[in-house]
Amino acid sequence: MKLTRNCIQPWAFFQVHAGGMVQCCAVANDTDMGDFIIDHCQKTARGEPSDILDSPGLVRLREGLLSGNLRPMCRRCFFRPEELITTAELERRVRRHLGKRLPAGTGVDSLDLARSHAYSEMCISFTNRCNSRCVYCVQSVLADVNPYFKMDFPEEYAESTLEFFAAQGIDQIRSCVEGEPTVYRRWCEVTSAFKDRHPHIELYMTTNLSRRYSEKEIELLARYKVLDISCDTLDPDLYARMRPGSNLSLVLDNLQRVKAKKADMGIRGTRISLHSVVSDATWRTLDSLADYAFANGFVPLLGYYEERPNSRAYREGLCRPLTAMPEAEQAEARKSILRIREELLRRGYDLGEFIQGGLLCSLERNLDRRYNRFEPYDDNPLHRAFHRQCPSGSPDAHLDIVYDHDNIAYNGVLFARPGVSLRLEGFSAGHAVVREVSLYKKGCHSTKYDQAVLPGYRKTVAVSGGAFAYAPQFAEGVEKILLEVSEWW
Repeated sequence: MKLTRNCIQPWAFFQVHAGGMVQCCAVANDTDMGDFIIDHCQKTARGEPSDILDSPGLVRLREGLLSGNLRPMCRRCFFRPEELITTAELERRVRRHLGKRLPAGTGVDSLDLARSHAYSEMCISFTNRCNSRCVYCVQSVLADVNPYFKMDFPEEYAESTLEFFAAQGIDQIRSCVEGEPTVYRRWCEVTSAFKDRHPHIELYMTTNLSRRYSEKEIELLARYKVLDISCDTLDPDLYARMRPGSNLSLVLDNLQRVKAKKADMGIRGTRISLHSVVSDATWRTLDSLADYAFANGFVPLLGYYEERPNSRAYREGLCRPLTAMPEAEQAEARKSILRIREELLRRGYDLGEFIQGGLLCSLERNLDRRYNRFEPYDDNPLHRAFHRQCPSGSPDAHLDIVYDHDNIAYNGVLFARPGVSLRLEGFSAGHAVVREVSLYKKGCHSTKYDQAVLPGYRKTVAVSGGAFAYAPQFAEGVEKILLEVSEWW
């Protein structure tokens, strides 16, 4: 049994970019999951069947999650919690999701989970164009040179795509992804007509809300179940630096117009969230953002800052992750986030939705000196003995998981430098079967992924007097070694 991400997105969520690319989440693809325009729209127009909802790429991604052999995109995900779960637990959660949404009588226990889905939410990006150039977004440097960021979804397929989504029995349609949805030429017309035909399907939009909207557009925005407003901060000078092209005063005015329209129309039970990408540049303004949100019936949403080499923020050093700050500042940032967390709890909100992925987790690991990446989850004596002796691990030796070129996972004790040894007591076995998995320094071993991993041959090690002792041998170019124990006798 292996560890894997706690994620059922590939079974529950489906997303289409303006250029046709298919995704099942907001993390960048490292495998082709299909082209919606070619593999569905054009096939359907010719009368051919489409398998776009269970494409070969989606099947491979699901197989990786179910087996623990994660795709690189899943390993690097910053949306889902960092704590891993067992593959058996993920399988149970997937079957539970399918059982709730598939027709009554479906034999969920016999389904091939890699080739099954029950989408509750689907997403369409009608445009990749944007009226803003947020410094942490790839549009900050690529929008003027990369034609991808000037794409609009073909108008002739817009309405039929929404109808195809509705036919899947979904609860919600979302519009977002590296573009401003409301700059699409037929945004208001297409969406209003769809909502009139399917009033039970909820609308969800991520938007910068930084346009001058007509009364008809404000009325449509008021009908959205969820409006997620990207704003980062309410400090005017900082906002202008972080979000060139956007206008904070206009955003706040539009927020009040939408709020008033909802009241006039008697619309209740909806949500407007103020979304801050939290970095070392913005964390000090979180309290004022949250205070404004709560006072106006909105909700703060704290996002994880992802460093992207093809953004201005990364190239010019405009902001960094919280974990790159001095420890004292990390501690203060954690206090601010925890204060917002407590208020969200008090108001009954789902924390997993409003404090993304590893934002708080990464701070707590740093500040609390927690280095073990997982807790023992099976009967592996090495994991259990090490965790008893070192419940938090150390920078030099801790429980960890690494992946090789084929995305095969190895877990055990990771030694971070030469000269570190291990001694664990209380073993009744006489021998152990071990394997060293070497992690090479960059440039010392060829790989298309960032981490160069090479598993060695298995060998036996004697257990003397109930004690297991081991000192890994670092070869030239090796930066770290993970010790895997597979058998005892």
